[in-house]
Amino acid sequence: MRSDRTDVLIVEDDPSLLGAVADAFLEEGFEVRAFARPEPALETIVRSQPRLVITDEDLPGMFGHELMERACARLGHAAPRFVLLTDPSTPRVFLTGFDAVLYKPFRLDELLAHARSLGLRRAVSGTRVRAGGSAEEEETG
Repeated sequence: MRSDRTDVLIVEDDPSLLGAVADAFLEEGFEVRAFARPEPALETIVRSQPRLVITDEDLPGMFGHELMERACARLGHAAPRFVLLTDPSTPRVFLTGFDAVLYKPFRLDELLAHARSLGLRRAVSGTRVRAGGSAEEEETG
């Protein structure tokens, strides 16, 4: 595994939800990168090729389904698995292509279970990137 490899990349513009999701995966021993905006997240997805991307649908500047489509177009078969976090009123057409969809509000243990069902397992070793309290610009760290 490359040293810049990330297990889980999270894109969520709600700072409290971003922190809660990041903390849940960190506590399980995963390497995590967290973003409040989709543009820098997309570049990191392409560069580090995380195993799982968890994204909100309603993001500033780009919808979650657009983020997934752009990442898949750039990475092809190397694209990661995608989990969408969204409101139950999201049109079904936007749900197409995601490996899993969770409707808000959801339980963190449910999200972790979906990640495991998609094949995400803890890394044996590696550096963990901790999500910080601020989700302002790009990556929190």
